[in-house]
This record gives sequence, structure tokens and C-alpha cells, in this order.
Amino acid sequence: MLFLVLLIGVPVGGSADDHLEVMYQKVQQVAFLHREQWQEFILRRVLRIDPATLDFAHMALSQAEMRAFPLPGERWIRSTGHPRLAYRVKRVRIRSPQDLQQAMMGGAGPLTRGQSALMTLYQTLTSEAVTRLRPFAYRRKVQVMLTDLSVIEESPVIDQITHQGRPLRAIISLDFWPMAVGVIQFSSIYFLQVGRAPDGSPQFSLCPPAFIRSNAIHEYAHTLDRMLPTVRTPLKDLIFTGFVFDSILSYLQERGSCYGKDMAHYLNEPTTPLAASLEGWAIFHEMIDSDEVAAHVRHTIERLAFERPGPVTGSFASDYEVVGWDDPRVTGPVALRVEGVQATILYRLAQETTAGWQGVCGAFGLANRNLRLIRDVLRAFVHLFPDQAATAIRIVDEETHGKLTDHELVDLFGDSSALLPLLAARGRTTPGVCSVEEAVSPSTPLVDPRSSVQTSLEGILDLPAE
Repeated sequence: MLFLVLLIGVPVGGSADDHLEVMYQKVQQVAFLHREQWQEFILRRVLRIDPATLDFAHMALSQAEMRAFPLPGERWIRSTGHPRLAYRVKRVRIRSPQDLQQAMMGGAGPLTRGQSALMTLYQTLTSEAVTRLRPFAYRRKVQVMLTDLSVIEESPVIDQITHQGRPLRAIISLDFWPMAVGVIQFSSIYFLQVGRAPDGSPQFSLCPPAFIRSNAIHEYAHTLDRMLPTVRTPLKDLIFTGFVFDSILSYLQERGSCYGKDMAHYLNEPTTPLAASLEGWAIFHEMIDSDEVAAHVRHTIERLAFERPGPVTGSFASDYEVVGWDDPRVTGPVALRVEGVQATILYRLAQETTAGWQGVCGAFGLANRNLRLIRDVLRAFVHLFPDQAATAIRIVDEETHGKLTDHELVDLFGDSSALLPLLAARGRTTPGVCSVEEAVSPSTPLVDPRSSVQTSLEGILDLPAE
């Protein structure tokens, strides 16, 4: 019988890096737990406890411990996607590549494919690409969990066993999916690619190192964002943390997630204003680090992907309709709900203005709140760099393919004098906006960039225009 036990360990020492605290988690055993009939009888008839409730409680507590308060030592973790699946893990703190090598292989033998991915992740997180972002961090400490599933990840068995129509590989991968809510989670199985040999046997390969590196940068960039809750977020503030607020709102409106009914998000998919802002910020840092990634993002958003009506099949081709920018569904506000579009706007601001990537990070820092839209970052940018406002406005207009109306541009940038020549050049009549000749030319926008979300929720709630 599986007893509900919380194993409490004692943290050891201080990390050599006071900001980044890395834990290596080795999955030593993957098992399907079961109870004997007499154990079921005692639970149900004597203790009056529903075994399913007990299992759910153990799952919730074990997952919460791993994602929020991970401690060294051995323990069992229950799966979120299979009621009887559990993992016996052993954790140790890591302070150097040598520590990680020793923990994975005992100092002998080559690394497995998945373990090589974990090493690349660690090396990236301690590289200049990430350490240069630390001045923009608001968390005193960032915790990272590197989960090694080499015990099972290349076994053909997990591709043959299914639960509710899903292969066990997909369930295991989701249990340790990369995310930065609380502790940053990474797993070796996520970076394995599974193919088929001519004889039908599985063939495994590792994702390119550039993809692994970008994943590390992406998740670390999320930790700079106040829209993701931390383990120390007060309960009274949790509901108004962007990711939580957006998830609740999306469920109430459409019984789905902020990433859509399939709970997945793609570079060229319109999601919600908050989700696009959350993901666009992280993708921006991937683009700054890699010209290859930047080119890939810009190519991908040449066409946009809309979720099709009907049940989710798990196939992108079946679940999404990919359309051009001339599709009538693609309006200016819809374009700004695409994470790849937002990332490209930030990337071009860094590349084409004198502010550079540090200036974009500075503007983000000014607008960094529990609830944040791209509008807040753009207003903060022109507030800090008024001489670059015209370039910023041009970039936004180009990346939205001229789909934004004059009113929508004014809403994005506030009353900036640099906006008026662009509106005049568009040749559109815009009530409420004075002519270029009548315009006052203030050195900074008249709208405080720190106030737009706090004074209006229309953009977050995605309400239709009156």
C-alpha cells in the first residue's frame, strides 16, 4: 500500500551562485502502484477514505513539493496524467558542471542523449547569455530542476502503453514539462526526438543544441516577468497575477486555457493579450541570442494559425487553419495577440533603435507588473527614449501589416508627437487627434506608461469596441 508521507529534508549549504540554485533529479524507478483488496477494504470500510481521493491528494502534494519547495533526498512523485503512475526520484544540489557529470554518471561512462541535453541546459543557464539578464531580475533566487529520465525515456514500452488514448511517453513528458511557474522545470525526455527505422523499431535522436539553449533562455526570461507567480506570491495577489488571472478568465469565458482549448501555443497563433505578452517577452530573448531563431520566428509569422472549431485531435494540421495576413480575421488587435509578432516588435526595437536590447529590458522593467500588455511596454519605451518614438511606431505599424487603426495606434503609444506624422501620412481621418500643425511636441508622452493597465482592463478582457 502507498502511504501518504511527506519527506522533509534539510537544505545543504549555500550555492556557489547565490542567484541560481540548481537541483538534479534522477528518476530511479517508474512504477504502476496498486493496492490489494484487503487494503482497499480497510480504506473504504474502516477508515471511510476514498482511495481515489487519497491518490489525488498524494499527487497534488508531491507535485507541489517538486514545483515549489524541492528538497534534496529520495521521494515518490505521482503523475498528473495517470492515476497509478509514480516516480521514485533522488535529488542532489548542483554547483558546477563537474557536479552534474558526477551525479548523472558517477564520473564514469558517456552521457546518454537526454543527459547531454541537461548538461547543455546547465551550461546555458550559467553562461553570459543568461547572466547578463540578472540586473533585470526581481527574484532574489531562481531555482531550477533538471530531471533525468534516462531510466525509461528510450524504452519502446512507453510508446506502446496508452492511457485514455494517450501514449505513456506523452504523459511522462507532460509530468515534467518545461515551465517557470515556481521552480523552472526541465526534463531530458522533452529534448528526445523519436523516429522509426525501416524495420519499424524506434530511433532516438537529440534536438539540436541551439533548440536546447533557446529553451533555457526562454524559461529563465519568464522568471524576470511578474506575470508568472512565484512560491512567495501572497495568496491575496495570486489571482491578479497575469498567468493565473488569464487562465481563470479564459476558463470562465470558453472553458479553455489562455493558450486555447488545446492548451498549446505556437509562434503564429493568436491567443490572449496577456498570454501573447508573456510568451513574446521570453521569445524576444531567444531571438536576441540567436540569429537563426530570429529568422525562424520572422518566417513563421508570415502566416497566422487559427484554432479550428470542434474537438482537439492533437494534430496541428487538423486543429489549426493557417491563413495569410489578408484573411479578414486578422485585424490589428488580433495581430498583437500573436506571441511571435510581439517578440519581433521587441526584437526590432533592440536592433533598429539606439536603445538596444538593454533599453528594451529597461522599458519592460518600467512596465513589469502582475498584469501587463504590449501597450505598457511600448509606452514605457517611448517614455524612456522619446527620440526613438518614430522608429518604434513604424516598427509596430509594419509588423501588424498596417492593420491597426489610428485610434488603436494612439491607444498603444499615447499622445506622442511622433505619432502624428505617421497618422497624417496614412491619410485617414482620426476624430480626436489634432493635426500636425496644431500638435504640441512634448519631450515625453503625456500618458504615464505605468498607468494604462491600472486604469483600464479593456485590453486584458479583450472586450469588443463600442
